[in-house]
This record gives sequence, C-alpha cells and structure tokens, in this order.
Amino acid sequence: MAGPPRLWERYTSTQGRVHLTGLQSLVRLAIDQIRRDARAGRRLGALFSGYPGSPLAGLDSTLRNLAPLLQTTGIRLAPGLNEELAAGAIAGTQLLERFPHSDYDGVLGLWFGKAPGLDRALDVLRHSNFMGTARFGGALALVGDDPFCKSSSLPSHSEHAFAHAFTPLLAPADASDVLALGRHAVEISRYAGVWVGMKIVADVADAGLIFDLPIEATDVVRPKFEVMGRNFRARLDTRLLPPGVIGIEQDLVVARLEAVRRYAYANGLNPIRVRHERDTIGLVASGPLYRELETALELLGLTRTDLARLGLRLMKMELLYPIEPRRLREFAGGLDEIIVIDTRRGYLEEQIRAALYNELDRPQVIGQTTLEGEPWIARGDEIQAGRLAQDLASHLANRLDRPELERRADRLLDARDRARRGPEPSRTPHFCSGCPHSTSTRVPEGSVVGGGIGCHTMALLMDRGVEYVGAMGSEGAHWIGLEHYTDTDHLFQNLGDGTYFHSGRLAVRACVAAEATITFKLLYNNVVAMTGGQEATGVKPVADLVRDLLADGVRKVVAMSDDRDLLLLAAQDERVTCIARSGWDRAMVEIREEPGVTALVYDEICANHKQRLERRGILPAPDVDLEINPDVCDGCGDCVAVCPVGA
Repeated sequence: MAGPPRLWERYTSTQGRVHLTGLQSLVRLAIDQIRRDARAGRRLGALFSGYPGSPLAGLDSTLRNLAPLLQTTGIRLAPGLNEELAAGAIAGTQLLERFPHSDYDGVLGLWFGKAPGLDRALDVLRHSNFMGTARFGGALALVGDDPFCKSSSLPSHSEHAFAHAFTPLLAPADASDVLALGRHAVEISRYAGVWVGMKIVADVADAGLIFDLPIEATDVVRPKFEVMGRNFRARLDTRLLPPGVIGIEQDLVVARLEAVRRYAYANGLNPIRVRHERDTIGLVASGPLYRELETALELLGLTRTDLARLGLRLMKMELLYPIEPRRLREFAGGLDEIIVIDTRRGYLEEQIRAALYNELDRPQVIGQTTLEGEPWIARGDEIQAGRLAQDLASHLANRLDRPELERRADRLLDARDRARRGPEPSRTPHFCSGCPHSTSTRVPEGSVVGGGIGCHTMALLMDRGVEYVGAMGSEGAHWIGLEHYTDTDHLFQNLGDGTYFHSGRLAVRACVAAEATITFKLLYNNVVAMTGGQEATGVKPVADLVRDLLADGVRKVVAMSDDRDLLLLAAQDERVTCIARSGWDRAMVEIREEPGVTALVYDEICANHKQRLERRGILPAPDVDLEINPDVCDGCGDCVAVCPVGA
C-alpha cells in the first residue's frame, strides 16, 4: 500500500530539503516535468514501461506503491512483458502528434531495464531513435548498469550500446544529479529529437541523499544554428524505409547529435569543477566515479589550495555520448596529461583521446593503463576511493615530485590491511531457507543440466549437474546446436517461470521445431524473486501454462502440483501427469527416457514471498514452529513433509 500523504512530500514539495533515493528521484523527475509543462500551459502525461532488474529492480514496485499519488498527476506504469516490447510502448508515446488528441499535449516516455535488457531492446531503441521524438514529449532510457557483476551473469556497462544506437547518454552521480540531469535529458530529447539514456548504477539507485531542491531557472538554452543548409529543427519522421531512411540517418548523425553537443555546451554540462592557470595534470570522471575521485583526493590530504599549488584540474563528465568537444578543449588547454577514471573497458578514455587527437597541442590521455602499458585504474575490481587514492598517489608523486603523497597512500594501505584482518568468508552461496529451488534443481545421478537466469542460477555452484548458463531467454537453445555432436543423449534444462513468460516460451518452441530431446524443468514459484518479489508480467495459472506447453508441441508434462485446475486437466489429457513431492525423483528418471521435448513443472511458492504474504495477512500464518538443527540443514524445506504439522 502507498504511504501516507505526509511521506509524499519528497515528491510534491517544490522547495526546501528532501530525502530521496535514486529510484525515488526517477519518479520525482516525471512529476517535476509534468509540473513544468503545466506552468507553460501544456498538459503532459508520463508513461513508465520496462522490465525489473537490478539496479532498477525496485522501480516498478515504487511506482505501484505510489499509484494513488501518480494517478492524480497523469503518470502511468505499463509493465513490459520483456524489454523490447516495453521500448516499443515508449516509442508509441512519441506518436501522439500523429493521432487525434484532446486531453494531452504530449507524453513523456520513460523506459527502464538493466544493461542486458538494453541489449535485448537495442533494435527497438535504434528504430525509435531514428524516428525521433515529439516536441512536447520526450523519451528517456533509464538503464541499470552493473559494471562489476554484483547482480548479473556478466559485467554490464551500456556506453557502447547507446553509442551504437546514436543515443545520447548522461551519467548522474547521485539522487540530486538524477533530477538535475534528468531535466536536461527531457529538454535534449525534445530539442534534438532523440532518445536520451541515463546510466544508473546501484550506488545511485539505492543510496539515499538529503539535499536542497534547486531553484530552477525559468528556461534552458536551445541554441539556434544552421546545418546542411537549413535552420535546425528536430522532425519526427516515421518513414523508415530506404532510400529515405538514409537521409534520416544523416539527419540524426550530422544534425541531431550536433544539436545535443551544442545544448550541452550552452547549458553548462560537463563542468570544469577545479581549474587554475598553471595546471599540468587533468583528472576526469563521470557519475559516481567523480564522487570517488573527490574522496580519493581528500584521503590524500589534498585541499582546494593544494590542488592549485600542485596544478591539478578536475572535470565532471556528465554527457558521455556524444563527447562535447569545446568544453573538453577548454579543459585540456595547457595540460601535459589527462587521467581518466573509468570502469573496465575505458569508453570515456577512448572518446576523450579521439576528440583531442587532431589538436596540435594535446595532452597525453591515460587511465586504463600507464604510459608503459601496464594495467592501471580500470581493472576488474571495483573502483573505490581508497584504492583510487593509492593508484593516483604513486603516479602523482612521480609526476609532481611530491613523495609525501606516497607516504599518505601507504598509511591508507596499512589501515586497509588492518580492517581486513580476520578469516575470509568461505560459505558458498545457497538458496534461501525453504526455497523450492533447493529441491527442484536436483537431478538423478548422471544427468546433465543446462542452467538459466534466475535465483536457480546458484545451482551452478552446487553439485547439481549444471554445465553452463546462457543469456535470459536462450534456455534450451544451446542443446539444439550441441545435441547431434555429443554422446550425451538427454539434457535437463532449468527454466524459471519469470523467464518463461519473458522470453523462454520461444526457446521451448525452438526446441520443438528442432525436434530436440530435452526436458525443461520449469520452476514455477509464483514470483520474480531475484528482482524484488514482483509478480511476473503476463503470468498465467499453472494449468494454463501447461496448456501452452502442450499447444507448442511439448509431448509430455509431469507436474509436482496440487492445483485444482491442473488436476482436472490431468484427468482429461493423458499427456499430463500430476505427482506428489515424493514422486519427483522417480519422475525425473522416467522422463529422461522419453523422446522429444518434455517438461517437468515444479509448482511451489517462493518461501520469502510466502512469508511476505503471511505478514500481510493474505496467507494464514503457521501455528506450529519446527526446531531445525542448523548444522545439518540444507534449507530445502523437506522437513515439513517428513515431520508434518501436528506430528
């Protein structure tokens, strides 16, 4: 349920101090934009659509909890079945001016998803960005980046994907930055006729911040300029067919992206935060890494006076793509060297180096590696202030002849080592207590299993036959390519219900079309547990899910379930069998001898979600507690079957 109106002040107050997380700032961003348009005499609607995934896993839940407030402002949530369909929904908001409309003058569209979801939606994003945006609308792509793989199967960073789609990308550093840069994102989208991305990492999405709401200027600067022989004005063009689309591409690359650069320069994006006349070394970072850079310099004892004395210049890069060259040249003027604080692939460093390449008097640009080619700042581990201070200290001490910097860094290293003393944790991650996956992911001896995306991915760390994990929605497809070349004659494929409704059903159909011999173990736990406990978009009752499997060509379905409708279906269709938990192991042994595509459905609610429902009074709370020996507990929940309530 939504909180009381008093707690909504963080969204509704127009001045003073507020406390917001990054996710809450994204919601407030839409509210503020609707308020701005209302002051200009326009009625704006706003639509959020996307698919939950960390670091933006809680955005859809936040929007649902605020439904009573958002309904009064014209903000809606349209949950996406998957990321590309959600992007299509947001693209549709920009077509309002091509259709009759009387209630709204425009719609602000906000797509959200994590970096792998952006990969899935990239084709839709490219098409939509080519087409353009509405002059009273705007389209934002809010992407949750996970560069150090805290909650993803692969390290995820989205700069290259946005550049591939010719989509400008902003990088806020905290919750206040989300509001400030978010306003610019909307204005850029309308002025330049492009989608605009915002890169949101966990430190921005989840961290709370108390800050003063800015006093907004009456308007932003929209530069006027000529390009390709005409005054620039963004146009919405839906005719994405050759040869006309070649002209649309030229307009996007030559005119609209140039408009983005001019807007950024005119409105003070990419500020030079610290500057002195005799600087020799520049330091550049974006988003939260700029905050880490500031803290690293403080840890080295460097004040603003020290920065001036040592000749250090600082720039906060807010627009990652396209690079705005004029302010970058201002920053680089007179410097011998620019150090770029960047993660992993060093995208920002590459763009800065390319932008300055043709300058006659250009500084050296380093960061990922030293001048000698040794790995330096952008390594595989997370960039935090303490480690960054140590990395910078040695280099700055040598370049500036300041050995005291190394001594300060050594003291930081000693303190870090003292903090780390003690035994390192050694427990292998396991399922939550009572998790149905503890039982459902087990297989008979000698079985081979394909992994999938979801909580059950942790089976890869256990002795459960899992040989690999692929991308979300590709579950089973690997076997199509492998089956005819291996001596293994059968594969169990784990598939979560959230993934099935997202994209996994198509993988089942692909295996049927390829006449593969495979058993999908469909783990139906009633919730998308790993992204915050939401109900999967498009979820169906287990009986309807089984009907879909049969309709798609699955030869046989065995379900561990007591669902009444499924029991009726099993009585009517010989291809469906319902079993008790005690028959699960035998069913797995029998079904792996079946030819073609078969399915096992394990129907049991997520234990954590069940507890949430019990606390809310939706499910009855248990009236008997079991005493469990933690030394021997595997967290499987089978003790309830062995020792039933009342025994």
